[in-house]
Amino acid sequence: MKLFGTIILSFLCSGFAGSTWAVDDVSVESSSDDAVQMATQDLEEEYLENELLNVETASLEPLGNSLGYARPMFLELPSLGATQFEEGNFRTFEGQATHELGFGGLRYDLGLDVASYYDDNINISNVNRLEDFVFEIAPRFEVTTAQYEEGFRGLSLIYQPTYNAYVDNSDKNGLDQFVFLQGYHNWGKLTVGLQQKYNHLTGTVLDFGNFVDRDIYTTRLMSLYEITGKLSAELNLGQKVRVYDSSSGVDSYLWNVQAWLNYELTPKVSLGVGPNFGWLDVVGSPNQTFQQFLTRVIYEATGKLTLTNVLGAEYRQFQSGGVGDRWAPILEFGGIYAATEKLEFQLRAFSGVQNSGALRGRNYELSGFQLGGQHEITKYLFASLNGGYEVADFYSTVPTIANNRTDDYFYIQPSLIYRSKHLQVKVFYRYRDNQSTRTARTFTNNQAGVEVGLDF
Repeated sequence: MKLFGTIILSFLCSGFAGSTWAVDDVSVESSSDDAVQMATQDLEEEYLENELLNVETASLEPLGNSLGYARPMFLELPSLGATQFEEGNFRTFEGQATHELGFGGLRYDLGLDVASYYDDNINISNVNRLEDFVFEIAPRFEVTTAQYEEGFRGLSLIYQPTYNAYVDNSDKNGLDQFVFLQGYHNWGKLTVGLQQKYNHLTGTVLDFGNFVDRDIYTTRLMSLYEITGKLSAELNLGQKVRVYDSSSGVDSYLWNVQAWLNYELTPKVSLGVGPNFGWLDVVGSPNQTFQQFLTRVIYEATGKLTLTNVLGAEYRQFQSGGVGDRWAPILEFGGIYAATEKLEFQLRAFSGVQNSGALRGRNYELSGFQLGGQHEITKYLFASLNGGYEVADFYSTVPTIANNRTDDYFYIQPSLIYRSKHLQVKVFYRYRDNQSTRTARTFTNNQAGVEVGLDF
């Protein structure tokens, strides 16, 4: 197995939101409808990290739970230049352990996430619809250490298995697992960070319409050097490996090298510019290389408004008999606006290219947006409404393979949330609709249930 990072964690990952959809994770060689699939794994991982591992910290419910298509890796490659690492403010990826162990600055947290919901289409299919009640249980362990003497440094580990049980279709039961390790160290002007994530998922995949076991390894090495008080430089390395337990998916190996030159224009405005180079090895398909030319603006206008925008273009090449070179736009926009003390909104828009995990010789250009709002009814009670729309436009990477597929995906999720220091209870309804030019991949889905998160 071609693994680039020196840290390889052999645990397995979980998804907690409704149905586990990893999509960039399934594949078939034929071009028939039944062979097609895309990938939603990235968002599933995002949802797990943003929503389940952080019961009490985020005031807004994260937008990462659309259960849509897999995002291009550059959209998730962390950047120290876009993150605060101030002394005394070390946090794990999505939380901070709070219980002292009494030595070495070590802290730990224990948690339990459980869910029960009704799903009227567990196969996400319009020809083989099955309804069922689903139960999920996910114990969580987190340990963190952070020290600030003689340079900031910290290390954290999160582990969370999830057992998914289907009342009437026990053959669909599965154990997902999630492990996340990260560490940071500061030597004066230089800060270096390392992240390693390992996921194992057993749920359905969007366009495959079936349950597929897959493993996802993600390695990220980040560095930030302060040249002056306003000028800094970054070098970030990334790797993502997707491996399937059977021939149902197309294994892929992706490596990224990303650089940024950042300038603090004002205390509220930071500018960045830099390239992102990548190599993609897709089993059974032409390998791909790409060069992205990116600009970034981080704008903290007021305490009420924060905007982050990455904009650029990608030039992609296909080797060994692949199609001609292609250009594509790159966009990642995020904004949070606090309209009042009790009402907040967030917006995310994106555009990029992702290889298909379903079909050999396929990529898709993904663009879309997510919009969410949350209103504080009382100190502990919140109402939220999230939704989004995505378009996945497939194209062939091999001249001999025809392609005529476009998918339009929409979701909406209203929720009522009770949130206290150690407890979160969410009652939700989720509607999903995928309209595809390949009829067999069109479906609708309704889910309704309760999620509970406990911190001990």
